[in-house]
Amino acid sequence: VGGRVVGPLRAEIGGRLASWAEFDVSELRGGLSLDLPLHVTLRAGAATGTRGVSYPTFGQADSLGFTLLDGRLELALPSLTLYGLAERQELDRQLPYRSSFDRFQEPIDRPIGVTALEVGGSFPVLPLSWLIDDSNPIRLGGFFRYQTPDESAQLLYLPQYLARGSLGFDDEFFDGNLGVRLALGLKHRGSMGVPSAAAVTEPSSSLTGVPAYTFLDWNMAIRILSVVVYYRYDNITGFSANDFVGLSYPGTRSVFGVKWTFLN
Repeated sequence: VGGRVVGPLRAEIGGRLASWAEFDVSELRGGLSLDLPLHVTLRAGAATGTRGVSYPTFGQADSLGFTLLDGRLELALPSLTLYGLAERQELDRQLPYRSSFDRFQEPIDRPIGVTALEVGGSFPVLPLSWLIDDSNPIRLGGFFRYQTPDESAQLLYLPQYLARGSLGFDDEFFDGNLGVRLALGLKHRGSMGVPSAAAVTEPSSSLTGVPAYTFLDWNMAIRILSVVVYYRYDNITGFSANDFVGLSYPGTRSVFGVKWTFLN
């Protein structure tokens, strides 16, 4: 539930109770938001409780206790959005995915705290109205996230750096009958800890590391009435990377397709 408290100040609070496998889970969360001058909004939130984690493939379930505190500052204008985020998470332990690549990885049964900072936004970088009347500009958008654990802690599947970016154009022409979407994207994932190769076949509590990677992707979609032709080319540079030991991504990948929405 939530609503306006006084003037520009709003508040919300919520909770959740559930039965999960052989144990109960609960969660309490709340937040405040304050509208400031110059289209700026300040937000703060907190949550704590226990969440259930399922492994449907293996017919198992587990639970994870957590506490989350975050603050966010946003600037929202008609053509520009910017934000900054600070976040603190505390977990009672870390759990694996229990998939084929880590099915025998044992939980890391000790508390861990993670602090994160993130900035992001979207804004025009090149107007095109001088070339095409009333055309949208080319826009740049994305985010950068830095997250670090408490001293000496090992993190499972959590890189220190994450970044996403996109330089793109999206507009409609001829009374909406023609749509054009073009985007060059960047994905960066920093180095991170993952289960060792042994976790595939036998119980293991050790972690190893996989190196950072940066991918460049190209996306294009052309819509004529209700027919959309799209093309995507992933990892333009053919950078070799993997998220799990011994399982590498394909060098490049291209996808072409046609989507037609119609009524009989």
